Amino acid sequence: MTSDPVLVERRPPAALVTLNRPEKYNALDLNLLRVFEALVEERSVTRAGARLGLTQSAISHALNRLRYVLKDELFVRGPDGMQPTERAAEIAPRLRQGLLQLQLALAPTEFIPETEIEMALRSPLGMISSDGAGLANGTGHPRSVGTFARTLGRYVREQKVLSLMEALRKMTLLPAQRLEKSVPRMKQKGRLQVGRDADIVIFNPATVRERATYKDPHLPSEGIEFVIVNGTLVLDRGKIVEGVAPGQWLRHPAP
Repeated sequence: MTSDPVLVERRPPAALVTLNRPEKYNALDLNLLRVFEALVEERSVTRAGARLGLTQSAISHALNRLRYVLKDELFVRGPDGMQPTERAAEIAPRLRQGLLQLQLALAPTEFIPETEIEMALRSPLGMISSDGAGLANGTGHPRSVGTFARTLGRYVREQKVLSLMEALRKMTLLPAQRLEKSVPRMKQKGRLQVGRDADIVIFNPATVRERATYKDPHLPSEGIEFVIVNGTLVLDRGKIVEGVAPGQWLRHPAP
């Protein structure tokens, strides 16, 4: 399964990072900052570990170190997972900006080689997805906004690594089929059929492309005109429809 073509970083080197108040942050190395970022976005030790390729015990150990250094609990349990404390919410934007600056500085050597991306895309088992958790106050990783448009623009139209229909299959039907045994509701996804969930994206294959960058991760993609979620229009002629939220959680059945 390939995640975020060209936008996935290799494991970063351990490095000291200091921000606006070095006396508060000089004991935090880059790995701890990435754990903190993952916890803020994922709200779960398990999901943060899966995102970073670390065990739950490693994430918990890093969280305890963060709590010691920053002199705050940082997260408390809530109905929707781990909730950041006021202190964590205050720190998060500055830490995220620091990580983005490092990603910009390390960009030439931190990306997966193009040959490996194309190999993964061509694999019959390869699926296209993103582990981006969205943006906070306009900051975050560009994969949260641009992964699928980049695939359609660069790897389908320009590089011709995939046909349009194969790329769409790897974005929709294949992931749904991969998950439907453990999450039966996924049988309703990834298909344009009567009786299935009406999740539809209408785009122009001749113009679709990503615009999100590390500097401006919030920029919307071009060429995507309409998005329908559960039968409700959420993007109308390229503009977000305010006041609608038809998406639903898809959960694994309780054992």
